[in-house]
Amino acid sequence: MKKEIYLIEKRMEYIGLNLIRKKKSMTIILFHILWLNSMTFSYAQSIKIQKVDIAKPEKVTRDGVFYALPKTILIIDVSVTKTMLKAPTSTDKCDAACRRALQDIGFEIYKTDRSYKIADYSITTKAIPDLNEVYLINPRKKWNKNSNMTFSLSEQGLIKGAEVSVENKTINVITSGIKTIGSIAGSIIASRDKLGASSSLIKLIQLIDKREALISSSRYASSLEVIKYQVSELDKLIANELEELIGIKKEETKIFRFLIDPDCPTFSPPNTYTDIEIDLFCVNNIGSDKGIFLSTKSEGVIYPIDFMTTKKEGELVKLSIMEPRTKDYGSLLMKTTESTSDKKGFPYRIPKNKIVSITLAGKPTLISTIPVPQCGVIAYLPYKMDKVNATFYENLGNLQSISTDSKAIFQSSNIESIQGTFSDIKSLIDGKSELDNLNEENALLEAKKKNKELKDAL
Repeated sequence: MKKEIYLIEKRMEYIGLNLIRKKKSMTIILFHILWLNSMTFSYAQSIKIQKVDIAKPEKVTRDGVFYALPKTILIIDVSVTKTMLKAPTSTDKCDAACRRALQDIGFEIYKTDRSYKIADYSITTKAIPDLNEVYLINPRKKWNKNSNMTFSLSEQGLIKGAEVSVENKTINVITSGIKTIGSIAGSIIASRDKLGASSSLIKLIQLIDKREALISSSRYASSLEVIKYQVSELDKLIANELEELIGIKKEETKIFRFLIDPDCPTFSPPNTYTDIEIDLFCVNNIGSDKGIFLSTKSEGVIYPIDFMTTKKEGELVKLSIMEPRTKDYGSLLMKTTESTSDKKGFPYRIPKNKIVSITLAGKPTLISTIPVPQCGVIAYLPYKMDKVNATFYENLGNLQSISTDSKAIFQSSNIESIQGTFSDIKSLIDGKSELDNLNEENALLEAKKKNKELKDAL
């Protein structure tokens, strides 16, 4: 203990003398003196952090707070519309004149078919607990009465269970009901002259006339419920008549949700682009790959069971994940605080930007930049200092907040690395550190002094 304090005092003396020689600000000297003196109390106090193997719960022998490092997954929502066409139930009922009349006013005689179209898609992120990176905090070890600690996390970081579900949301948009029948009836009435006197359409026109008469009389009716019931019954008869004449068209839209883990080890080192092409959603009829499926390099093929197709042509959506060339906060922090066994502090994942894009038929349609905590990369936030406060990406499940008040100190061997980390971060955010600015000011003063001496000599 005495040796450590002696080394710190020597370090303090060296910093002070060195700054005086170089004419540094007295504020900087006082900062270093107060900072280093504040670290001479309660050296033995610490917060015990233990990595937990959830496969061996019997190894956990301490009480404390469990938390997990976040693991970011991409949520891909793809909305697919299935259109089913059914040919008329009676091929003889609608003659050539009937077909021409219906086609003239915009009605198509359906042929039995089934088609799919990707209507919409989106990318969002979600944090889930990484069960390979679980930690136990024991804040009670050798803490005095004046020390306190609060440690709060977003829900994604707390161990509340290991279950992660895949959500499929289904929305049915089937073209039926009073509104649809009403619009069809209106089109036919507006085009009555074009329909002519086709015997095949007489019954349909009679049913529509009855429907319109009922709706017109509803303003004078004593019971609207009776009118609504009669209209609904007529709608069924009109739908049956249309089914016999032109067939049926139904549309169903489903939203498929896929969770994709951007596996970090597959990315190349920083400052290079790496595309991970994932055939996300494909409709085809090639060999045994019939249907709509998700295909990735690691997982193979996953079929949504109830959405098969016989359509030969479809649309292909690809997901591309890239690392930007520019150096960001995460890569710098990873460089200065590498994960080693002798580091002390709160483990957390370093966020790093990744570019995610979706392409449809070879054209980029959605591009966004998201911060993703890197798998397998852990930095250690120093906790052995007075009043530490930190806030991280809550939505991604990083530490939400940390607050300590411990009067504890850094080990002397860690002082330089911590100073370097803070200096690098400040330099990244502000462009230059305070020490860099002082050096530039001193260099400018020296240049002005030499210039003045040169003028005086002349």
